[in-house]
Amino acid sequence: MSRSEEIKQLVAELDSDDTDVANEAEWALINQIGEDCLEELIAAAPAFADFGRLCASEVFRAVGDHRAVPVLAPWLEAENQTVRAWAADALGAIGSSEAVPHLQQAWRAAKNRGEAHDDSEQESIRSALTELGARSVVLPDTARSLSTEDEKLRTVWSAADARRAVELLAAASQVVYSVSFWERESVRGGWSWFAITDASVSAELDWTEPWDRLVATAAEQLMSGAVLDPSSLPPSACAALSWVDRSDL
Repeated sequence: MSRSEEIKQLVAELDSDDTDVANEAEWALINQIGEDCLEELIAAAPAFADFGRLCASEVFRAVGDHRAVPVLAPWLEAENQTVRAWAADALGAIGSSEAVPHLQQAWRAAKNRGEAHDDSEQESIRSALTELGARSVVLPDTARSLSTEDEKLRTVWSAADARRAVELLAAASQVVYSVSFWERESVRGGWSWFAITDASVSAELDWTEPWDRLVATAAEQLMSGAVLDPSSLPPSACAALSWVDRSDL
């Protein structure tokens, strides 16, 4: 089998009904083929079903070529919310400014649908706009000084500093609505982050409440339990916080 035939087969397998096959094809395209698959993927991806679109979004994100924008942008209007969210993630990672108006339109549409500000789609859109310089993140210097930057998780804190980070963001009038904990593990000769799912926590919020009340309620809920107790987590665990500013609403 020639390389071009291999690429064509792998791209087709992204849209397989067998999700294991699709995931293996995604891995191969990202780690073994790279940008050489782009032309074939751009041609095939618009016809993919939902899971194939998710896999394609990950490949586009890894390749990072602006030529994928015309394929990903229409997926911001897909019926499936996860497809919309992953397309936004990919557009943010690609880093092309031509994606900005598409993302802004998708953000307005999500708000008009009355979707919660803490759902995955709005979070992905906000993150993408931030990556593209079209949205500013409020992060006080006191909280920033405790954080580090990670390529995948962006701004993170040690598990030991998670509670303090929530306090500092709330003091800056930010609604911190979730804290997820992650552990770094080796995978296929490299390293990757894995979520510690039983340690993560989200606040249950009524977004119609006054802003100051939202800030206080979110912080109280996140800090009220043992979930922010680092003693129950691996020493290498880190915390990723999700928060919004009043202007995001």
